[in-house]
Amino acid sequence: TLDRSSAASDVYKRQGVVLDTPGRSQILSAAHCWPGDAYAATVFVPQFSIIAGTAYIPHGIWRIDPDAVVINDAYYSDDEDADRYDAAVLTADPDRFGNLLEDVTGGLPIADVSPEQPDIEVIGYPVAESFEVDNYTSAYPRHCRNSTESFTENGVDYFHIECAGMPTGVSGGPWLQQGENGEWAIVAITGGAQDGGGYTDDESVGVPMDNLIAQLLEEARITLEDATLEPGNPALSLIHISEPTRQEAI
Repeated sequence: TLDRSSAASDVYKRQGVVLDTPGRSQILSAAHCWPGDAYAATVFVPQFSIIAGTAYIPHGIWRIDPDAVVINDAYYSDDEDADRYDAAVLTADPDRFGNLLEDVTGGLPIADVSPEQPDIEVIGYPVAESFEVDNYTSAYPRHCRNSTESFTENGVDYFHIECAGMPTGVSGGPWLQQGENGEWAIVAITGGAQDGGGYTDDESVGVPMDNLIAQLLEEARITLEDATLEPGNPALSLIHISEPTRQEAI
């Protein structure tokens, strides 16, 4: 989960998934999750959850480099199909021990497949405050597995899945497909059509991992080569969590 804040009491959560890239430091999310300078004070907490009132942080806390966030300029255009570019690649600084994100968490490749698939798993952290129903919580991720179909908006084909319990807050979460070899790949992320990922909490829409995403990853690779990543301790006070031990970070 990705958290950013301009004040200690104002935390904004969105999803991201670690990519398998040469830079070994990059995260895929939805562009609409990062308006303006939203990533200026952002940390990434892989597989975050709260168990029995205690924060579970198995892979440490990672600071996002605000100068190495890549979003296609076409997403900000007035074109009817601008939502097809609803994707962002963020770069995590090394942790304070010099470890790169993917070396700690692992990463997933992308796969360009048709939106009509028999078995896709969607993952996301709902925003509890947006709903009165008690079982919506951002304390741990929700998983939903179902077949998908194509949904067309403004001439663009997106993934569409029927999954109860995927309300506001799950944007940027990955849509995963398991191959015959047992390996998982990212085929979409929640976002794009239907106002950024779905009109109701019983259905979701995903941006496919087509050649446009591949171009974004190439731009992100070039940006990463030009960036200066420095090990550092992120602003842990943003999310009120004590400093992780070395064991938690590696």
